[in-house]
Amino acid sequence: MAINKLDTGAIQDNAITNAKMADDAVGVADLAATGTASSTTFLRGDNTWDTPTDTDTVYTHPNHSGDVVSAADGAMTIQTDAVDIAMLSATGTAGSTTFLRGDNAWATAGSTSASDLTSGTLPIARIADGAVTAAKVAADVATQAELDTVSTVASAALPKAGGTLTGNTTIAVGSTPKLILKRTGNNAGNGYIECHGADDSVDYKIAFAQTAGSMTFSTAQANAVAINTSGNLMMDVASDVYWRSYYSDGVNDGVVTQYSRCNSTSVKYHHYFGNPNSWVGSITTSGSATAYNTSSDYRLKENVNYDWDATTRLKQLKPARFNFIADATTTVDGFLAHEAQAVVPEAIHGTKDAMMDEEYEVTPAVMDGETIVTEAVMGTRSVPDMQGIDQSKLVPLLVKTIQELEARITALEAI
Repeated sequence: MAINKLDTGAIQDNAITNAKMADDAVGVADLAATGTASSTTFLRGDNTWDTPTDTDTVYTHPNHSGDVVSAADGAMTIQTDAVDIAMLSATGTAGSTTFLRGDNAWATAGSTSASDLTSGTLPIARIADGAVTAAKVAADVATQAELDTVSTVASAALPKAGGTLTGNTTIAVGSTPKLILKRTGNNAGNGYIECHGADDSVDYKIAFAQTAGSMTFSTAQANAVAINTSGNLMMDVASDVYWRSYYSDGVNDGVVTQYSRCNSTSVKYHHYFGNPNSWVGSITTSGSATAYNTSSDYRLKENVNYDWDATTRLKQLKPARFNFIADATTTVDGFLAHEAQAVVPEAIHGTKDAMMDEEYEVTPAVMDGETIVTEAVMGTRSVPDMQGIDQSKLVPLLVKTIQELEARITALEAI
């Protein structure tokens, strides 16, 4: 049934509720107020349209003593300290342990663990400078001292824990910086420091074996250098031949020993020697012997001459018996280097009476534990540059002399 017009006197008081009124059903024109409704007038509480005057700027709320005042441009602002906590229409209970969340609810802040802080569940927009003391920091959050020493920082306390740290990292702590990799449990395992390429492949790495107590340096996935449990330095440990250096205070009387070991009985190269011209020598082993090889390929030589007088030159050599000053009780056979140099110069290294500069410590450094208090004072002095001899270079002269003597003996026997 449609009702076009109804006498308002027939409607019971308070019968029309919000639910019964259609959206936009009542406009300003429908209000039975006195005065004129316009852009400069407002509806007063006495049902009158009126323009506010300077004397109308103060309104006293019945529930508090603060005032709502108008700004100079007519906009209404709330006076400072006019609204307190009790006036906020938020759900929950306001108290010393609750905070007003963005959803207009009083709630407890919750845990102060590092995970809550990083996940954003702790509603603290800003912490005042100096407000966080050591007592307020949870156990799994790194302190500044821990970050400085990088000694006890748990992975969860580092930025982007379990992820990737970008940029360069510098550790600068006094005179003894440390980087410690620590397992939290007692299970055996290895530790690694790796350098990855853009495709996440391993370019090189350092591996620390917990059970064996060794260290391995690798290029890509191949082991290149290792330090085993005895402190031996091993190179090229993945091949048949590897080199070690170790210190012994037992049968070797505390000397440094180096050795190269081959896991094969076939001929293997242990050491190569070269210069910009070519490889000029090597040390090889077979199943039972070691060979010290120097360059001798005919393709490296020219002006080859087989007709020369070896006997005359050999007679110029002066073999002698002597002892070294450092070992007065041992007499040996040999040559004085400069005397042999006049006959077979290629057998001698160095120059007679040569000197060289040597750096030495004038005053030792002053130490305080591991910290240098005063640097050592160094000086330079002139010391002898001793000559050396490679007696194998005399072999060709000896062989040629024997051949000449053999020829002379044969000629004499033929008379």
